[in-house]
Amino acid sequence: MYAPVKGVGWCMGTPYRKSTNVFGKKQIGIFKDPKSSEIFLLDDVCPHRGALFSQGKVFENKKVQCPYHGWIYNENGLLESVPSCVNKSIPTGADISKYEVNQQYDFLWTSFDNTCALPPEVKDFSDPHWNYVTGDIELEGNWMKWIDNACDVSHINFVHDFADENRGKVSEFRVSKTDRGYYECTANVRPKAASLFTHHMQVKKSPISMRFYFPNTTVIRVKLKDPYEFVTYTTVTPLGKDRTLMTWCFGYNLPFNNDIIMHNFVEQMYKTIKEDQAIIQNIPRDFNNTINVQSDTFQSAVSQELEYLISIDPMAVKLT
Repeated sequence: MYAPVKGVGWCMGTPYRKSTNVFGKKQIGIFKDPKSSEIFLLDDVCPHRGALFSQGKVFENKKVQCPYHGWIYNENGLLESVPSCVNKSIPTGADISKYEVNQQYDFLWTSFDNTCALPPEVKDFSDPHWNYVTGDIELEGNWMKWIDNACDVSHINFVHDFADENRGKVSEFRVSKTDRGYYECTANVRPKAASLFTHHMQVKKSPISMRFYFPNTTVIRVKLKDPYEFVTYTTVTPLGKDRTLMTWCFGYNLPFNNDIIMHNFVEQMYKTIKEDQAIIQNIPRDFNNTINVQSDTFQSAVSQELEYLISIDPMAVKLT
């Protein structure tokens, strides 16, 4: 199992996380300056004795202190202080790596080839008539299986609590690849309302559009009763062969918003993700999607191109 690196932006989660173990081998610490609130990323493992900086202190001017022996590093990963040394000497070879960070919708993006690729944007989220909630969660299952799931239209009416197995047909299904390099899919599905709160917005057929931005991000737009729309933006980061970080953003254009509504959408998102995980975590790692029907076209196209991109990436990393 591999993951691409060249020109790829990976999400470390939201600012509420303290650390992310990317690829199962790169422990990245997420730090916030206590005065400026600026986020910065450093290697999380102290090269002295292996303690995690994310368990230590963060000082003003973007400095972190190892919780084990008090060594202090600056935002560029340079060792500045070894408290136990009387002569204030600094050992050579003790510096750590820093990582550029791009923050968007509370997502923290970085890259490992110094490109810090820009993440996909959703213009609606900058519209004052829209609101959104975000979160992240570590999940069981290989990251490419989670991408398969995100690009799977027909599982909706069989997995989730808003499913209606009697209305599983996917109609007006179309798939295309744009000149900007992402895949797009449109279809009509007929699930039930996710809750009593959204019941009055439901329509008999819900037009759904999906975009997949290689190698890790899916944007799904669901049209309800005019003018209501929901947009789900998810990106996945491999934490190993069978563990994945999902960072998500759920947007909505309701004419009103409050803490109860936000809490409801957060709870519904986590519930929906857990319902998917119950299936995905038990799919055999070496299972290949060799049998397909029309509603699998989008998923299959994305999966095949993703595997190709990994195969030609000279920096592709093997997951542990």
